[in-house]
Amino acid sequence: MTLEPGLADDTVRWRMGHSNRWNWASTLAACEEARDSIAIEQYILAPQGIGRTLLELLARRAREGVAVRVMLDSFGSASAFSSQPARALQKAGGALRSFHGLSALMRHPIGALPRLHRKTVICDRAAMLVGGSCFEQRMADWRDTMAWIEGAPAAAAAAAFDRIWQAPRATRHARVPPPPAPETEPVWQHVVSGEDGGTVAYPDLLLDRIAAAERSVVLAAPYLLYDPWLWRTLRGALARGVALTLIVPARGDIGWVNVLTRQSGRMLARAGARVLAYQPAMLHAKLALIDDAWAAVGSLNLDPLSLRVNFEAGIASRHPAFCATLGERLAEDAAQAASF
Repeated sequence: MTLEPGLADDTVRWRMGHSNRWNWASTLAACEEARDSIAIEQYILAPQGIGRTLLELLARRAREGVAVRVMLDSFGSASAFSSQPARALQKAGGALRSFHGLSALMRHPIGALPRLHRKTVICDRAAMLVGGSCFEQRMADWRDTMAWIEGAPAAAAAAAFDRIWQAPRATRHARVPPPPAPETEPVWQHVVSGEDGGTVAYPDLLLDRIAAAERSVVLAAPYLLYDPWLWRTLRGALARGVALTLIVPARGDIGWVNVLTRQSGRMLARAGARVLAYQPAMLHAKLALIDDAWAAVGSLNLDPLSLRVNFEAGIASRHPAFCATLGERLAEDAAQAASF
């Protein structure tokens, strides 16, 4: 598969995929075409199926002289580290690291609790895929979104990867710059949480934009769990007359979380939100569209772990075509969902 050029503005080329089969194929193609370096941060990468395919490709690219670095969460990807494909990658010269493993927990019981929940692939420090997709074969038919971005945000993502590669430690509660006013915000932003790096924190930016919404907020997430910060922001939007739509899966992949998601959805529906259960497949995309003028695609779930603890990453944009494309996809999702 050769990656198509994608849409462009003055500084950034982009496109979006809305299924794991597209997201995975694009990841493999990007890694195949990388010339100098590949960096991957991921919560779940299994050593079978698509995960094995990816690891074997990375090992071959390492043998061909590409600098390959992979950072996997020690819990989400626990089965990968001692697997034959992982050993082959390291033997080929690729680097594989565990994020906040058992030894880190023993040294820093609190600081090492956050998980690496980011899902980012960065090639040549110039292009990236970022969004919600993991690499586990059982997720092949899931509805998920990844954004392919070429330009300055990819360089920012590479710098964020370097920071956790060199010193993976949580600083989520360190002081970070306040989000800029919507009218002064950059058109494109790579956003992270877990460590500040001098950037606006992803959850702060999302909730700030919801708090500033004037007409509409559309959110999609696989998990919707009560969090006081989130609830105050969403209820505040409803109180201002903002049309709030939330799209969650009709059948989640984690039973007890699915029960809590439905309970949370009913609470917000009673408060005036439009809450929809996506029917065709497991919905794993984490998306936001505010006033049809600000959009975010990333790894951030609507739950306390993502909002307050874990390392997350995404792309936020005010680009009109990007917002319109995401809006069209969310409208398609809503049309295939049932009301709570």
